[in-house]
Amino acid sequence: MTAGLVLLSVPAYADPGDFPDTTDQSGPMGLFILFAVIAAVIGIGGFLWRLSAARRIAEQAGLDPDAAVTTTLLNHDGLAATYLAASLRQQQAPPLERPVGHLDPPSSRRTTESRLAELKSLHADGLITDDDYDRRRAEILNAV
Repeated sequence: MTAGLVLLSVPAYADPGDFPDTTDQSGPMGLFILFAVIAAVIGIGGFLWRLSAARRIAEQAGLDPDAAVTTTLLNHDGLAATYLAASLRQQQAPPLERPVGHLDPPSSRRTTESRLAELKSLHADGLITDDDYDRRRAEILNAV
């Protein structure tokens, strides 16, 4: 019955071209859709960048990259947490190799014989000079 009322409310002499076309998307609604699509692309791009940055930082610091990505996914500050963990890891990392000719302090548990043997092998390999050998040998013997 309402359909009949609607039909009756439109004059019979009205031309269909007199009514506004609601299928045109070039107006404010089209701009809204365009901005929504741009915002979605920027949001997804930023999200993927955060994940790849967390993975790269973790790999460079020797951390688990999957754990870094998980932290970034589950936490708003996950990328900052990964950066902080990587910074702390680099500060606490022990040196990879002792300097050549490094001698332990006298309070170490190494015996005098083992320290002299190490010094002699360094001298034999040509890693320290004769003067260094004599000086450090005297230091080891005086520390006893």
